[in-house]
Amino acid sequence: MTFPDRQESTFHYAWIIAITGTIVIMPASASDASRSGCCSRQWPRRLRLSYAQIGLSARETSIGYLAAVLLCAPLAKKIGSRQLIVIALAIIAVSMVSSAGRRAFFTVLLLYLITGIGSGAANVP
Repeated sequence: MTFPDRQESTFHYAWIIAITGTIVIMPASASDASRSGCCSRQWPRRLRLSYAQIGLSARETSIGYLAAVLLCAPLAKKIGSRQLIVIALAIIAVSMVSSAGRRAFFTVLLLYLITGIGSGAANVP
């Protein structure tokens, strides 16, 4: 059934989903690569890190990501996917801002773990 007086919308709701998904995936996936000590030359020098410590920092993000992936399904059922994504992006933002200028290695490791948790929680739902 067609309605001649009704205008066809050219902007489909699927575009909103695609754009929102892209905006969510960018910080969630970039947090692993951009925060690794291997990508920044100054970070390991300033903290006087060994290659083992740089590897530990990358590992912490991966452990946090894995932990979040395992817990996301029950959390998404409980609070909803949209709310989980918003909370996860806030976790990523707070942990990244908090790690700026930190010199204590173990504090940075903890913040990397938290970033990994937020990254996994934003990607999965």
